[in-house]
Parts: sequence; C-alpha cells; structure tokens
Amino acid sequence: MEKATERHFFYHGKEGYEDERDGCHWCQIRSFPTHSIIPITVVNEEDSDFLPDDFRFINNMVLGGGVEPAGDSFRSGCSCAKDGDCQYTSCLCLADLAEDDSSDDEDDDPFGDRIDGMDVDVPKVHRKAYAYHTHGSKAGLLRSKFYDSKVPIYECHQGCSCSINCPNRVVERGRTIPLQIFRTEDRGWGVRSTVHIKKGQFVDRYLGEIITSTEADRRRSQSAISQRKDVYLFALDKFTDPNSYDPRLKGPPLEVDGEFMSGPTRFINHSCDPNMRIFARVGDHADKHIHDLALFAIKDIPKGTELTFDYVDGVSNEGEEPEGDVGHMTRCLCGSKKCRKFLCNNDRVKDTNTTEGSSTRKHTTPQRRRRLAGLTSKNRVLRHRHTRRAFLRQQVSEGRGDPYQPWCGDPTCTKDGRIFSIPLSYPVNEDKCKDGLPVEDYFHDLAEAMAIMLFPRLKSAEDRTRKHFEILSFIDSPPIRTYASKVRSGLIWLRINPTDKEFDAALISTRPVFLDLMFGVKTAKRVEKIHGYITVKRVEMKKWTLHDFILRFLIFAEIWRQQETPRRKSWVIGSREAVGEFLTAVLLSYRQLYAQQCLVTRNLHMDETWDQIWQGWLERYPLPQILEGDEEDGFKLRERLNLTEEGVLQQVGYLGGIGKGGGVYTPSRNRPEEPDRTVYFW
Repeated sequence: MEKATERHFFYHGKEGYEDERDGCHWCQIRSFPTHSIIPITVVNEEDSDFLPDDFRFINNMVLGGGVEPAGDSFRSGCSCAKDGDCQYTSCLCLADLAEDDSSDDEDDDPFGDRIDGMDVDVPKVHRKAYAYHTHGSKAGLLRSKFYDSKVPIYECHQGCSCSINCPNRVVERGRTIPLQIFRTEDRGWGVRSTVHIKKGQFVDRYLGEIITSTEADRRRSQSAISQRKDVYLFALDKFTDPNSYDPRLKGPPLEVDGEFMSGPTRFINHSCDPNMRIFARVGDHADKHIHDLALFAIKDIPKGTELTFDYVDGVSNEGEEPEGDVGHMTRCLCGSKKCRKFLCNNDRVKDTNTTEGSSTRKHTTPQRRRRLAGLTSKNRVLRHRHTRRAFLRQQVSEGRGDPYQPWCGDPTCTKDGRIFSIPLSYPVNEDKCKDGLPVEDYFHDLAEAMAIMLFPRLKSAEDRTRKHFEILSFIDSPPIRTYASKVRSGLIWLRINPTDKEFDAALISTRPVFLDLMFGVKTAKRVEKIHGYITVKRVEMKKWTLHDFILRFLIFAEIWRQQETPRRKSWVIGSREAVGEFLTAVLLSYRQLYAQQCLVTRNLHMDETWDQIWQGWLERYPLPQILEGDEEDGFKLRERLNLTEEGVLQQVGYLGGIGKGGGVYTPSRNRPEEPDRTVYFW
C-alpha cells in the first residue's frame, strides 16, 4: 500500500509517467470534480494489500458494445416553471407514478408541510407518490414509505426545465457523502463514511460497464469462479417486459459489470441485515433500459460504520438453512443475527422485474433462472403479462400498429418499430374549438373532402359514407395524432414559425422527395435515409428545417398506412401522387386544429394509458367491411406486383406502383381565405 502511494505522490506529477498515472487509483479519484469537497479515500490498516491493478475508478456508467442510449428525438423532460411544481400531476417526469393517497400518518407529513406540529395552509392539489421530503430537516431524504417499496424512483433530469436545485433531483445531483474504502478483518475491502449518514439519505450509485445479457453470460463462463463474477453483476431488469412495445425492454435485460470499472460502491459488502438498500432510479423515461442503481440508507448510520446492502434483497427467511447442494454457493460472512449462512440460495433468488423490486445482483446461471417460475410473486406477474399479451394480440388483430412488423423487410430491424412505441405526450380533443365548433366537425369535413376527391367513382350514399368512415379512422388514429404532435413540438422547439404560404409551399416542395423515398426502389440507401428520420439525434435535429419535419411526418404516416393490418385494404388510395396529396392534407388539417385550439397535449408514459388510447380508437372505428373491387382499383406497392422492375417500368412508367389518381391537391384551396400572417401555434 505504501509503495503504491509513494509512486503516486513522488512521480505522477512529472512528465514521462503518463501511462502509469492513467492506471493510478489515486489519480483517478483525484480527477473527480467533487473530490476536494466530498473525497473518496483508501486506507489499509490490516495488511499490505492494495486495490486490484486491473480495476479503474469511473464517475459515470460506461456503455459496452451493443448498448445504446435512446436517440435524442425520443428524449424529453418536464416543463415545470417552478422547482416546487415537480411533485404534482403536471410534472412529466412523474407520469408513471400513481397519485399520492397518503393519510400523512407516516412521518407526520411526507411532503414536509407539517412544521412543529402545525398544519401549513397549502393548496389542495393532486400530488404524485413523491419519493422525497421537500421541506424542513428531512428535505432530500427518502420518505419512509419507500424504504420497503418496490416502486422505482422517477426523477427530473438535465432535459427538464426545472433547475438543478429541484427537490426531485437528489440522485441527479450526485453523491454528497465522503466515502472511505478500507480493509476489513475477514471480508476483503469494505466501505464506510467519515460522516454520519441519515436514514433515507442518498449515498451513491452503483457504476460499471453496461453490457448485453449475452456478453454477461460469456464473462461468467470465462470467470475462474463464476459465483465471484456474479457478485459484481447487476441485472437492469426493473422494466423488462416481454410484451413491451419498446424492443429494448422486451428482454433479455442488460447487466452492469462493476468488477473492473466502477465507483467506491463496488467495494460495499453484503449483509443479511443491511443498513442500505438499492433502488432503480429513472431520469429520462426514454432510457429505462439503462436506469440507474441508487443506494439509500434505510437506517441511521453512525460515522465509521461499515456500509452494507443485501445483494439478493432478503429473499430467504432469516436463519433458514439452504436446501440441497451448497457447493456452488458463496458462504455469507456478514455475522449478523439474521445471517442466511450463504450469500444466495439459487432456487429462491428473485429477479427485480418479477416482483417489481429493486435491482439485485445475479447469482443464478441461465438454467437456474428458469426455476424462478415457481415463486408466487412471479406467477402473479406472469398472469398479468399473460392477460396483457392476450389483450395486445386482440388489439393487433383488430388493427393496432405492430412494432414487430418492420417496414424495411429486415426481421432483425428495431428502428421501424419505434414509430409505434409509447409517446411521451399525446394530443386529445378539447370540448370545443376556439370558433365554437365541435372538434369532430373538422375531422369529418376532411374525411368527406378526401373521400370525394380520392374516390369520385363511388356513387351510392352508402359507399361514400363507408369510405368517409374508413378515411376518418386513419386521420384520427393514434399514430397520426402522435406524428402531427411531434411536428408541432419540433417546430416550437426550434422556434420555426412559418406563415400559411410558407407552410403550403413547404408541403408542395416536400411531397416529391417523400414519394421518391417511399415509392422508389427500396435500395439500402433509401432505407438508410428513412431510418435516419426515425432515429434522428437531437443534435442533428437542431439543424432541421420545416421541410425535414414535414418529411418525417409523411414517412411515419405512410409506414403506418402500409402496415399489414386488417385495416390496410380500407386505406388503399388511387396512386402514389394521391397518397402524397392525402397525407399533406392531413398534416395541414392538424395545423388548423392546433390553430383553432381544438387539441391539447397531455403527458403520457404508462403502457396501460397507451393501451386504452388504442382501445378507444378500435371501438370508435370497428373493422369495416371492405367493398369488393376497392383493392383492384387502388394503389399497389411495387413489391406486391408479380413483375420485374423492367415490367413495372413498361406498364406504368415509374417504379413506385400502379393505379389511378385524382386531381392535384392545392393546400391553400382547401382552407378559407385568410390574410397572410405569421403563426406561433405550430
């Protein structure tokens, strides 16, 4: 230990020792921006050992191969004007939490509104099941009702409008406690604090390299002692759900490997009677698959007391002897009265997603994990998943968008499916528009106009009514509402305020580009460009123009229209030009809807809410009976023709498809005359 510190103090400030300095633990620790005020120290008063040479201190998670954060275009934060607003139902970051139903009998008042036994007169507003105290001596501490809770912690983050001092940024602000890594008598390295830690106080995050499940299993197999490797692996399975519409959460979960790179928490030992607990913490909801692992004190911890947490979150009963062969298990040395003798009973260890618990370290082989199905808690979750899976299958069979049906034709592609992922917000109808008309009138007027323009040969009132209904179902569908809302939010974000003429001109100029991309030969270059609009990064979107936002809407809408659903036939349109005219008309109509204040955007996160939106749409627009002959007269994709490219070119003159089209749609002709003006609603 002394030799290692000698090298650091006498040589690492000089030139020529850069490589050695990069591998020095003390240099790594001293490079942390908070080291001068909340230091990490290392002491060994037991023997001559020092920290492993192949270990490196890091200050943030490291993403391994095959692990990607969400694209910038999928990120968002709350728009709370004041920090104090970030505990109410209006805060986007708390959208996944239920409203707080506390009777205030725990801790007198969990929100800190009761001072010295007196009630403070506060407005009666709806609060969320907030994780932290916000006032008084307990400000910033975890509420006691969360100590044993299985609910994840949802926090505001750097993408939010609130400040860094927001009471809902406890983990976001980082560690505030000095930690000391020390050598224990019989359990290797441990961690303690040089100051008193309050019950409910945030201690630090567990850091490491986030890797795929396949890579984690590979590292286990290559480890000389697989149980030892498992001690450093955490499964990020809190939100894993095989029915999720987010392919990253569908599983298997990612894992955090802290063996060779981590923070001081990597050296925290296990205890069957711990003084800390680990929680899943979410910042940006788009990154649930790489959520944080946050350690909080669940007891008052005196200065100098070793910090511990339960690696398996207390699965076995205290004092219970493990059954069967224990040769593969790691013996527990915590010495507490509640000691379970062994670090883990593999037959009983739980995954976090099966009980909605906090994240646990993995001590099970892939084969043994399958045996967890016998747990009552997992059976309950499986029943819920089975019910929801059947519900989703039913919805997809009736026409819900299917994220597992890639437009590009590559069965391994996950980019196309993001079009149908759960949006962060969703536009809903107001009671009436600004002009006093019902919102439904605008939708019906557009559907009627499109039915007449696109299908002039329909003569009977019954046929026209049914086609009107079919077009209306597309215009009013959840994906179209979502895509139109994204155009509006993107333009507002970049402060692009086009006039009516500018918007009309952009629609007309964008249409040929859209038609070439979506109806030309599906080359790798075209597919790559289309995928670029689906997974665009926020830094790239900052360079976008009105043209890009319109093109993105048209691409998304056409991929939805082309999906092989029971409704696709009812959305067949005469020609590719007619498709372009129709979709630009739809976008223009949504611009009018926002101008007339017909729509209001609501925060949206929970799967159940998104499922309910789809169910409402399916019930409003039950599957229509398709007219015989409609598909024959309609536009067909080139891929569905039994012809070569030369044959298509000879038959129809272009490679997009075949069919008949109506007249050219001129946006300004379909709106009441208004003086040209700059608009700020879109």
